[in-house]
Amino acid sequence: MARISVVSNDLDTRLRIVSGLDGYHDVSAHSWPHKGGDLPLIAAHLPDVVIVDVDVVRKPGGSALLDAAGLAAATGKRAHPPAILVLLNEGEEDRIVTLFEAGADDYLVKPFDTKTLRSKLDGVQAVRLGLLETSAHDPIAI
Repeated sequence: MARISVVSNDLDTRLRIVSGLDGYHDVSAHSWPHKGGDLPLIAAHLPDVVIVDVDVVRKPGGSALLDAAGLAAATGKRAHPPAILVLLNEGEEDRIVTLFEAGADDYLVKPFDTKTLRSKLDGVQAVRLGLLETSAHDPIAI
């Protein structure tokens, strides 16, 4: 069972993810910004994966959620940084390269179904833990 932190200002999105993962993962859900400091609150959950809505990334300080190493360092208790899954609005797929360069591991376009969400979570966790190799960042040999 993985620890998942969901950061979205859309209540329906948070509820949909929490209910879709109920019984499969330990999920905490947050809006942004949250009084009392956001990163420590999210990092305190020691997430294996952070699901962040692209609308939050646009808010002041929201891009810090794409810094997996920074999230891991916020607690000092993580052996590995969390994977970052970004939720995009339909039609914003052109932003994904910028989000990957900023630290995102994968993305999911809203609206999405629970089966796809679970599959994406399994994939980003496997890559982050080294259980699945990926050549996405390796040069292409011709």
